[in-house]
Amino acid sequence: MIVYEYIKTTGADYAEWYETKEDVEAGDLVTPSHESFSYNTTEGLETIAVLEKARIGSALLGIVSAAPSEVIGGELAQAGRNPRPIALAGRVPLKVSIENGPIKVGDSITSSSTPGVGMKATKAGRVIGVALEPYDSDGIGKIIVFVNPSWYDPDIYIADNGSLIIVNQGTDKDPLFAVQKQESDEPASIVDRIAAFSEVIAANVSAGLLNAKKVETDSLSATNSAFLVSNIQDLTSNNATLSGTLSAEKIRASSIELINSDLDFSKLDEELSEIERKLSVLESLGLFNTTPLSTDSAFLTRADNLMVSGSTTLADVAVLNSLSVGNNLTIGSNAINTLAGDLEIQPLSQGAVRFLGGAVIIEEDGKLKVEENAEFAKNVSVSGVLSAKDIAIKRAEEVQIISQTEVVATGSSALVTLPSGQTELKVNNEIAKTESAIFITPKTELSQPLYIKTQSDGQFTVGIKEGQVNDIDFNFLIVN
Repeated sequence: MIVYEYIKTTGADYAEWYETKEDVEAGDLVTPSHESFSYNTTEGLETIAVLEKARIGSALLGIVSAAPSEVIGGELAQAGRNPRPIALAGRVPLKVSIENGPIKVGDSITSSSTPGVGMKATKAGRVIGVALEPYDSDGIGKIIVFVNPSWYDPDIYIADNGSLIIVNQGTDKDPLFAVQKQESDEPASIVDRIAAFSEVIAANVSAGLLNAKKVETDSLSATNSAFLVSNIQDLTSNNATLSGTLSAEKIRASSIELINSDLDFSKLDEELSEIERKLSVLESLGLFNTTPLSTDSAFLTRADNLMVSGSTTLADVAVLNSLSVGNNLTIGSNAINTLAGDLEIQPLSQGAVRFLGGAVIIEEDGKLKVEENAEFAKNVSVSGVLSAKDIAIKRAEEVQIISQTEVVATGSSALVTLPSGQTELKVNNEIAKTESAIFITPKTELSQPLYIKTQSDGQFTVGIKEGQVNDIDFNFLIVN
């Protein structure tokens, strides 16, 4: 047992005694476990977490020191089962690997998939400190680390040397812009973190896609094709200049002035005439009725029989009777039916199926989740393992006594009585089978055991070697 309270050595770190698990040793990266340890101090009983080897995602606390310069917390060292000095600051050896790549001086160190072993941090998360030595060897080794538990985020990156560029990972028609970070000695990487600010003031802003509720500007210029996203609610500008192409679902303006008109109105008239001619042919064949119906707001064209051979896009559709898809599927007012083959829902397994607001969910892998009770009118077959917190078995509501040696009990379980002096009791039960497993649990202390004397379909007999002075109450359970 360690009996000292303060240690001063030639080490280079400041440490504190902590209770640890038995496999923890010097150089391990540690984190609080779910276990706790209580010990007496001059201030009374104190309870702290027991430390264990850290894994990826752990809350990193410190490193087990090999030779600390100073150690505090001597009371725990005296009372602990496996106390270890944990370096909280300074320089200390740490077990590391190159799981995340070679370690260079200055790299932030975090926990790896190997318990207790550190690695180079490449993503946002908790780190234990900064490497003071490089490491580029297979297996697990040790390097000196400056202990400084903190949060590390490699994507919080500000540069003025052009190392941040905007790239289009999509196509010209469907752009997908991203910010790419390029450092001199590292491969290019995409910055995928999101930052939120209440207000940003900048002299120049570079962006791939600007998505905003409202844009106010003195002058708006676009050198290439401009795509105005449909969810921009308000665009306010004194002057807007587009040298490329303007694409929009709808344009509202009090007036539009064409400075250099490239519209060929004669060609437009020809195309409209051709559309009118085709509609007339469809109407003559009885496939289309263009009789206008007057309404309060506009004109409505009625189509008794409408056939569209190409694609059709509709904002809202109301179907009075049923909707047919191909020759097999019909959708009615409250039913979906297939005339041939099975009805498949989510056959590509790209998402779950939810019913009644999530009360019943079928996951992509076929797992069924039911939030409330489930009732089955018939049998349930389970080819795997049936797990349940509690199992309720139907008991006989009433046991009918036929004689001193015979009763009738329905259900898989019941409480029956073997009268005093009797050596057997026949139990008539429709669930009982010749191959059933029947369990008997007496509620009376016995000098001799109860046993199943005979059993067949619809009945079984419980026996005892000698009749007892008192009645014997016992439960039975039938398992088929």
